[in-house]
Amino acid sequence: MAAMTWTTLTAEKTVSGSIKRWVNYDKIDPEEVIAEAEDWLAMELRTTLMEAHDIIPISAGQHEVVIPDKLPRFLDPISVFLVGHNYLHYVARDEIDRIRHQNEGGEIFESVPCGYSIIGGGLGSILLDCAADNNYQLIVTYYRRPPSLSAAQPTNIYTDHYRALFKDALLSKAYQLPKDTNAQQLHTTLAKAWMSQKKYNDDLILRAQEQVVRVH
Repeated sequence: MAAMTWTTLTAEKTVSGSIKRWVNYDKIDPEEVIAEAEDWLAMELRTTLMEAHDIIPISAGQHEVVIPDKLPRFLDPISVFLVGHNYLHYVARDEIDRIRHQNEGGEIFESVPCGYSIIGGGLGSILLDCAADNNYQLIVTYYRRPPSLSAAQPTNIYTDHYRALFKDALLSKAYQLPKDTNAQQLHTTLAKAWMSQKKYNDDLILRAQEQVVRVH
């Protein structure tokens, strides 16, 4: 079995494990296929191996965290914990400005943050429901996009841990160029089946946890 790496995936059709060999088509652009497959998985796949945990200092008066600067490759939040206090609850985007700007002058009032909202996804910001009245630390748990494959990054969690899933994701994109719709749909279906199975396996971890009901 050939190693699944950037080098093998992008190699010519004569090389075992290359995308061109899988589809038996020389005109495939493997770099584009990999990029499209990774973009698709970033939208569709969430697993325990994609979870990340970062501590972010918050200064007195601060009410916004720029995500790209503090949370690399951020995809989705899981939880936000204010050290020494409690978990922040998520506030809908159409409510956060009303909560933040409660006085007529439009200034953001200062208090202990209790809620947050995400604006602009992974390229945007975490908006706190108030300006911090002191220095704090936020512990943010979130889903992080794996580093993209390249010559300098020959493997990632897709190649190391989700080989079959990644292969079907790659083939679902590779078969677009030869316009083999049936093969494309087949591999898309297989990739989604692998995702469902992985989600089921990840959920087994939750069997031992104790449920705690938080009332805000």
